[in-house]
Amino acid sequence: MIRLAERTYEEAARLARDPKSVVVFPLGAIEEHGPHLPLLVDWLGAEELARVIAPYLRRAGWRPVLVPSMPYGASPLAEDWSGTVSLSTGTLRRVVGEIIRGLARHGFRRFVLTNYQADPGHLRAMALIKRSAERRGRMQVLFAGFAPDHSNAAMVNPRITALCRSPRPDREWHSGELETAMVLAVRPGLVRRALARRLPPAWIDVKRALAAGRTTFRKMNPKGRGYFGWPAAARAGTGRAALKLRARLISQDLISELQTWRPAAEQWIKEGKEAAHGTRLSCHCFRANEVRLLLGVIAYNLGTLLRRLALPLTIQSWSLTSLQQRLFKTGGRLIRHARYFVLQLAERHLTQRLFGQILGRTERLAGHPT
Repeated sequence: MIRLAERTYEEAARLARDPKSVVVFPLGAIEEHGPHLPLLVDWLGAEELARVIAPYLRRAGWRPVLVPSMPYGASPLAEDWSGTVSLSTGTLRRVVGEIIRGLARHGFRRFVLTNYQADPGHLRAMALIKRSAERRGRMQVLFAGFAPDHSNAAMVNPRITALCRSPRPDREWHSGELETAMVLAVRPGLVRRALARRLPPAWIDVKRALAAGRTTFRKMNPKGRGYFGWPAAARAGTGRAALKLRARLISQDLISELQTWRPAAEQWIKEGKEAAHGTRLSCHCFRANEVRLLLGVIAYNLGTLLRRLALPLTIQSWSLTSLQQRLFKTGGRLIRHARYFVLQLAERHLTQRLFGQILGRTERLAGHPT
């Protein structure tokens, strides 16, 4: 992989002008990972993701350019544990945003942020970074690893959890089997193996705890030691297999996004043609075609208003076509009871939490009665 920091300014200028250059920027975190793992697990994981996706990008015709990683992130869940250094969401957004803008000033246009940190505060910062960078439509910012736009399928894919030896793979989260296995595969000397083998499992439903408003690891498990899952089940082979599979799944999505991205003006034209059918002018009468064109413009503007006013920040960057396919064309059924109706929706992209956020933002648009 090309390491930008090892190049001269003239070589960097040539890389920036190459339309196939993709900046790969690992974003880590320094936080507690139980008594058996070091503080740098998420930093190490982000750098490993960058390393394993680079060959796939090269084979697809892209030139991955690795920039020095960012070791610190937002870790509010673990900030009350010794050794954790947690940046505020605003600080992280500004620092990473300025690094991206500095590279874009010299010509780089495509960025992949590799991220192994799943703290909600960290993911909020990632969403703000992407939104700010892509606002003018001149840059593309993608994520490899945990992402703020609910596209974490490669990290929590059933084929990944099937690799676990743990009897409760759904509860393997922070510092559990998979993270311990990753460190065993990459830097085995950093794992306190004798201690890890003696640790009992900690089966905590982290998603439910977050939904209940428990904002730190200590509140989720007051008597715990900072891990969730069963570290004793970890094996280096599991870590290598998980990294390999994640690299393939993540790279497939990245290559597809890189190949279909266009600058803002071209993207808007494409959305008008495909999502709003702005060029479907099949009538014989000029006036009728004019009306159809105006209807397409109105539909496009309504879709844009929907994105800006009603959608959560994490999915505001979705195209109109993506919104049609992921939100509106969702399977469901209406169940009638004697006194009420129940609308059941298939949870794929439109999760219950995301649907609730959309409804909440829509309700706030209504004017208050005078």
